[in-house]
Amino acid sequence: MYADAKISTAVLIVLLLQGLFSVALPVGALIFWKSKYRLNFRPFLMGIASFFIFALVGQQALHFVVLDLNPAVGAFFEANPWLNALYVGLAAGFFEETARLMMFKKTLQQETERENAVLYGIGHGGVECIVALGLTVFANFFIALALNMGNMAEVMETMSPEEAAGMLETVKLINDIPMDSVIFSVIERICMFMLQLELSVLVFAAVRQNKLWLYPVSIAAHAAVELLSTLYRTEVFGMWLTEVLIILYVALLMIPVVRIYRTLDSLKPKKVDKFGRPVTKKAKELTM
Repeated sequence: MYADAKISTAVLIVLLLQGLFSVALPVGALIFWKSKYRLNFRPFLMGIASFFIFALVGQQALHFVVLDLNPAVGAFFEANPWLNALYVGLAAGFFEETARLMMFKKTLQQETERENAVLYGIGHGGVECIVALGLTVFANFFIALALNMGNMAEVMETMSPEEAAGMLETVKLINDIPMDSVIFSVIERICMFMLQLELSVLVFAAVRQNKLWLYPVSIAAHAAVELLSTLYRTEVFGMWLTEVLIILYVALLMIPVVRIYRTLDSLKPKKVDKFGRPVTKKAKELTM
């Protein structure tokens, strides 16, 4: 009766590849950036720590107080998906950008070169990628593997009809994972990882160049993309509309971020004249 209760090999491969991708993206970025500039690990580790403290603990504590302890407020937000998306976006933006601000002003005040902003973003965005995608995918993969290896048909014969039906539903859900949702999750994680690098540069510039107006800008920039993701999860926006909007948003944000990044101090040695003064482009033109 339950002989066909198996997870397909194709689904197992897809789950495994998704999980490996969630780890390979941040690890690959770390190896490339670290080997290119030979940086200290501190910004990377602080990025990881700030995500756990501010995003997983602080932000979730706020959601618990606002939504879970206040059923009326939770019901209000559930009935108003746009307001719910705005709240979730602003909460994420405030906690994560405040984490960056505090880290760059206090813990990482000695790491003044722009390359450290990117390294911090790799830590912050990398652990987010693993938590948001990798943990769920690996959990599903190991559940599926255990079901296939455990002679599931015989086990289900000993279950009550209700338990067996629940098991069959689990198998069906795993087997029916749509390929477009897999592609969506991978593209979304790439975009969110890039966004974390961009936001790290903005807040780094806010601290190092005393442009504190970039701090609220980074909160708003973070809130905007979280708003799109929340509207997708609440089924206000469709999958591919959300995907296109997120890709365009992250790509457009990259333009001002790169310009700001170029104005920051670099680890690359500066050219100096015979008096030890930095040689600027204008100075070069005057000497020609």
